[in-house]
Amino acid sequence: MASKTNLHQLFTADELVTRGLKLYKQAKYEAALEALNAAEEAKNGGADLEILDIRAGTHSRMSNLDAALADARKMLVLDKTYVPGYLRTGRILESMDKRELALKIYERGIRYANQSHARYASLKNLHAELKQNIAPPDGINLFSILPVELLEMIFQYLPFEQVCKCLRVCQQWKQMLTSWPRFWIHMDLSTARREVKSTTLLKYIAYAKDGVRTAVLNKVVLQASPILSKFVSKSQNLYSLSLLSGGSLQDSLDRALGRAWGLRILTLSDKVVVTVETLAKCLEGCPTLEDVTCDGLVIPHHPATSPVWKLHDYVKLVSWSIKGRLPRQGQASLAYLCPPASNLRSLGISFVPNMRVPLISAHNIMQQCPHLQQLELRHSIFVVDQPVVLPLHLRSLIADDTSLGFGVRGHLLAVQNLVHLESLILLEKGPGVVLEAVQETLSYDSTKYATVSDLHTLKLNVPLLDPPHIVELLSHPRLKELQHLGLVDCPALNDQVAAVIAEHGKRLKTLQIPNAKITGVGLKKLVLACPSLAAVDLNGCRDVSMDAVDWAREQGLSVMWKMGI
Repeated sequence: MASKTNLHQLFTADELVTRGLKLYKQAKYEAALEALNAAEEAKNGGADLEILDIRAGTHSRMSNLDAALADARKMLVLDKTYVPGYLRTGRILESMDKRELALKIYERGIRYANQSHARYASLKNLHAELKQNIAPPDGINLFSILPVELLEMIFQYLPFEQVCKCLRVCQQWKQMLTSWPRFWIHMDLSTARREVKSTTLLKYIAYAKDGVRTAVLNKVVLQASPILSKFVSKSQNLYSLSLLSGGSLQDSLDRALGRAWGLRILTLSDKVVVTVETLAKCLEGCPTLEDVTCDGLVIPHHPATSPVWKLHDYVKLVSWSIKGRLPRQGQASLAYLCPPASNLRSLGISFVPNMRVPLISAHNIMQQCPHLQQLELRHSIFVVDQPVVLPLHLRSLIADDTSLGFGVRGHLLAVQNLVHLESLILLEKGPGVVLEAVQETLSYDSTKYATVSDLHTLKLNVPLLDPPHIVELLSHPRLKELQHLGLVDCPALNDQVAAVIAEHGKRLKTLQIPNAKITGVGLKKLVLACPSLAAVDLNGCRDVSMDAVDWAREQGLSVMWKMGI
């Protein structure tokens, strides 16, 4: 074979490149390398991209990877948009088992190389293939290794928000999740931070196969929009509906619920504004409603004098709770605020305190709700010309000082003979008011009632109650099975009173005594004498030391204690 000098004299540079490529294809790598080196010399030491590419491939075939990598990198120096340079460099690095470096070369090529080059698609394919091959073990696709039944069980534990996020993982996950209607029948958008589009809402209904059972809607534009009607009409199995936002819905809520023939539970937050007349239309259009909660009720300055409730008895209704604001000089009757419901079990009326306390005329709770078991009255003075008789089946009573008026305001509620009462929460203030209220509430005619229930929950606001009254209170025979006791803002509660609580509260599970004068000695008596005690609220108890709190926690108690409360 001619020497290197003879080759340079016999052939031009282009002919030598062609000769080298031909010899490379014939697997005559040494001769090809000699021709390519002669071509480089013929160009006065200025190798072009073609020479470098073929020579790098030749070095690779001869297992001289360092020399091959050097030529490949020269290509990228000469032209960073040259696609074959990135392909050659990446393949050589893979052969040297430097896959991370090869991946970076491919990524750089995708960013800088000429995208119109015929081999640009090959560059992207090599990048995707290598990236998948070096992916960590946690990148395994669960859908490819686990049975469908097991995957369905796993996804059951995800909240609705997380299921929605899983739709964005990949197309396979989306197809699988949207094929399981059970994940979409309980739609909870309570954690939504941005506006939920109506198209998104309708997609979720489609995923549920129109079988949505419960829905909590938040950040959905409902005002002046038909989306609520569409949602309800497409969810024929809707059982519970909660609206956490929406603004004023007086004109659209009743029309939408007229299509919800199976709705049982309706919850409206304080950000949904409605009137009593709107609620009446909702009950009329959706007679299956059993539980209604409305925290954004608005009462006009002059409530309607004519009856707003069309039926004489809403027999399906078992729970009715309203919160809102009355006008400063407004007055509304209980008959206006609460529908007649003979089967009503729970009633809650609460209004935001105003400059002038709202007045509610109530004289027929017993007649209007004969089977009532739970009653909550807050921030509402009752105007009556005779004591209001509470239902005998009442099990829970919650009232504050603007609701009752024991002692200083006269007896507004006739609370005797509540023989089924189990929970009593009175936030009335006054030196003897609470004691009188509790004693009267727990009293009964022993000639008519042989057995009575014991209270398991008692919470009182007693800032002025003295120790003798507290001792007399806790000695009541209906409090011997007490499990939850709260004496709020009672500075007279000292270690002596704590000893009485320990003596009479053997079954106590929780104790709430914020701002009391109890010390570590009294706390220790309580812990040792009440074996069932699990939680104690000592916020604001300045005489209790940190050591006493730590000791109580070591005994297994959950102790709330902040001196500054």
